[in-house]
Amino acid sequence: MEGRRDGEVLAWVARFRFVTVEVLAERFGVSVRRANSRVSALTAAGMLECRQDVRGQRRAVFISRRGAAELGLATRRPPRPEIQRTHELAIVRLAAQIEVADPDAVLLTERECRLIERETGRACSVEVIDRHGQRGHRWPDLVIDEPGNRVAIEIEIAAKTTDRLRRIVSAYADGGVFDEARLLVATAPLGLRIERLCRAATRYSDLLALESTRLVVASWPGAPADERMRIDAALAGVQAIG
Repeated sequence: MEGRRDGEVLAWVARFRFVTVEVLAERFGVSVRRANSRVSALTAAGMLECRQDVRGQRRAVFISRRGAAELGLATRRPPRPEIQRTHELAIVRLAAQIEVADPDAVLLTERECRLIERETGRACSVEVIDRHGQRGHRWPDLVIDEPGNRVAIEIEIAAKTTDRLRRIVSAYADGGVFDEARLLVATAPLGLRIERLCRAATRYSDLLALESTRLVVASWPGAPADERMRIDAALAGVQAIG
């Protein structure tokens, strides 16, 4: 992770709010010790910053102002790793897994989606209407951007109200932006709730003869193995019923 690789590491870190040394090691195929050494060097050079909110917690690693300037990126506010830490690291780990498994995959982060939509006008978000009737953007956690198969990925870990989930699912179903929306869940009960909402949204689109986005509910790879088994079994049971 030296020289040219350091530049690649900086660019990868800049795609997210923050990452960890362990995820960097996985993404770039090096030992945690070596990744830690390069992060320390880049931090000493002022390119990266690290933060640890709780003793023993894995350091949150993020791009510094100097690092952003080196990459030609706009200056950003420092992240707040204590907020939604689990969700953000779930996104980062999944991104690393996808890119390691398929180096040719065109994977977009939320930041990249926002930039693309702002600078080119190409839609990378769907319109969601909140309970007050206000329209806003829903940005996927990740997007696999392949010709003829744009896949939005959402990782659902924290509990949301059924009404909020329904609005999110409906936005993807009727948005016409993505070919598929993949909703990855952390628990079986949550998976069942979202699966039912997806089925209802699809039936509604079919009733109106609308071309709807494929809605796929699956287990989140970061969930414990036993919980993934429960999720898969629960979803298989619903799908068998039809």
